[in-house]
Amino acid sequence: MQEEFFDIVDEKGVPTGQQATRQEAHAKGLWHRAVHIYCVRKNGDSVDFMVHLRAKTKDRNPDRWDTRFGGHVSAGETVEQTVLGELKEETGLVVSIDELIQGDMRVSDHGANREFNYVYFLAGDRPIESIVFQDGEVQEVKWMSAHDIVNSLRVYPEDWSGMSETFGEICNWISKKLV
Repeated sequence: MQEEFFDIVDEKGVPTGQQATRQEAHAKGLWHRAVHIYCVRKNGDSVDFMVHLRAKTKDRNPDRWDTRFGGHVSAGETVEQTVLGELKEETGLVVSIDELIQGDMRVSDHGANREFNYVYFLAGDRPIESIVFQDGEVQEVKWMSAHDIVNSLRVYPEDWSGMSETFGEICNWISKKLV
């Protein structure tokens, strides 16, 4: 497997001109960029999220459910290129950037993993059968209501890769946009 390189950014998200390997960026706490893509659909007064079970071989949170797709922005790539590439690689969905709703950029400073996360939403009722796992990172997908996800995060947090307070903020934001 080829080594993955990131463009390093400063504490404000501005590229420094330096690059580092994934391993080096995470080991040294170097700031870098990532994208999070939430597939959502309106369901009455609530929102459903397409959740996926991460592969058992993932280095972080293997074999856990996740509410978002995405990954790191590779060196030389734009955020938009990464968003479209990750959606295609992880789900088989080919979309244009104009089909996405751009959310807020979120700063994640968790010890050695320091990221600027660019959040996007793909809205629409996509049949689960249309999802194709192309990169070995996803085992299974299903639609879940935001309410059921919040309950599961509270009762079974060890089954999930995310945190309930972050997901709550995401739910509130997209619920206002999908009126």
